[in-house]
Amino acid sequence: MPGLVVLLAACGGDHDHRPVDRAPPSDDARAIAVDAQNAEVLLGEVMFVTNLMTLNVAYDLNMYSVVMPATACDNDGTVARESEPGGAGRVTAIDYENCRISLGPDTDLRLDGGLAFQYDSADPASPFQIDATAFVSDLRENQGGIVYGNRTRLDGTLRMTPDPIAGLPFASVSDAGLTLAFEYLEDDQSLHTREWQLQDFAVPFAVDLMTGGMGIGARGRLSLTGPEQSAGFVDVDTDPLLSTSMAACPDSGDLTVTGAEDSQVRLSVQHADEAVITTNGNARLIECGDLLDLADPMAVLVIAH
Repeated sequence: MPGLVVLLAACGGDHDHRPVDRAPPSDDARAIAVDAQNAEVLLGEVMFVTNLMTLNVAYDLNMYSVVMPATACDNDGTVARESEPGGAGRVTAIDYENCRISLGPDTDLRLDGGLAFQYDSADPASPFQIDATAFVSDLRENQGGIVYGNRTRLDGTLRMTPDPIAGLPFASVSDAGLTLAFEYLEDDQSLHTREWQLQDFAVPFAVDLMTGGMGIGARGRLSLTGPEQSAGFVDVDTDPLLSTSMAACPDSGDLTVTGAEDSQVRLSVQHADEAVITTNGNARLIECGDLLDLADPMAVLVIAH
């Protein structure tokens, strides 16, 4: 998988099963003031959410529900699917209940929750809307006797448009209104927890036919709602998309995070070796390795699947 995924997807795939408040952020939610102390943390959170939406959410929803649908579980869990009548047979609803899927001798994925699919047209590459109800993907990998994992919870709605070149399971996400939560675990102990609410959120994804590189970005409003996060929201825009040609870090693109009173932090990339981070007019260079660390604010480079 191209190097941009290493940066914008510095974690593996998964999600958890508990009721999630699906209401959007309240009208009195306040914008976060971006300053020298929190700018790079906020930038890291945005890149981390972009990763979750690209791999954990879009990939899991498409791979295990549409592309290679789970029709049976490797445990006593269950999976129930409903499909369109006739030849198309596309899935219209699916309900996972503690369904374990073996991904190898030391890696398991557990899926839980309900999904409903609505397609724009009969075209096989048609965009579609997904309504997720407490959808959970919980990935565990045994490494030397220690079980590491990611758990991601998703509750809400989003649209997906399959990439015309890469196709499913990769897709652009748009019109997302949802709650997204992430936990990193070691031996069932939750070490890091984050939760966000996304409003009118989009995660565009594109493959360059000429170079084989990828472009990924994020646009919309992101509210930080976890107990260990700054309370409030920021607005996000990526123009142009962060793109790579098989390097560990992006070689072009511009990501801006804007908070209260137009305070902002911007990541500007001209080549893969280094980038510029500008906080309220003050710029500094950042090397690829440091950018990788920033993109993974919890320092949990875990299992991609």
